[in-house]
Amino acid sequence: MQKLSILLRRTYGAYAPQITIVSILAFINSIVEGVGISAIIPFFSLLNGGAHGDDPITRLITALLGSVGVALSLRSLLVFVGVLFIAKTVVLFLIQYINAQIVFSYERNLRSDLLGDTLASGWSFLSEQKVGYLDQLLITNTTNASQFFYFSANFVMMTSKLLTFAVIALNLSPLVTLLALGLGGGAFFVFKPLFYRNRVISSEEPAASNVVFRLFKMNSVCSSMSEP
Repeated sequence: MQKLSILLRRTYGAYAPQITIVSILAFINSIVEGVGISAIIPFFSLLNGGAHGDDPITRLITALLGSVGVALSLRSLLVFVGVLFIAKTVVLFLIQYINAQIVFSYERNLRSDLLGDTLASGWSFLSEQKVGYLDQLLITNTTNASQFFYFSANFVMMTSKLLTFAVIALNLSPLVTLLALGLGGGAFFVFKPLFYRNRVISSEEPAASNVVFRLFKMNSVCSSMSEP
């Protein structure tokens, strides 16, 4: 684990500030999305002409609107939700923009370094490399290495969303939330053998296709040889 941490820090450490910014934006995006979706609770209360609810979400939205001097009403709630989803769109754009800039800079610098090191290497090293080695190194391997930034951004977004919605659900109804988590965990262990079987079948499919292709080829050859 320590070796992996050293490798990641050595490979991607120069982009730690950008990765931190993307993580913070992903967390903000999850909070905005969670509050925006949860606003449906006071929305239905106001739509039915009822009194304001006493749940944590309604209290939070009331406090946020009150901080700018606006009372909670159906109109102000709709405007509030609209502002939240606009803010979510802006944050998502910033995440994608920063991520694209990181990937572009990383691939450009890595390709430049690899090409420079390859051209500076001796003939004895170059003569041992296979045809297409440099192309695979500069195109395929560099692109695969840059996928770390996409995976890390998606992981942070999924984790922050899970934590945000879990906190919101626990505040609304702890019993129902724990029951849903228990049922979900039980369903996972029940269907786990099916998932494993599906993975085994998927791994065996290329081999089976190869066998069928060979049999078809042999049949075609035998048919052509038997023709007059």
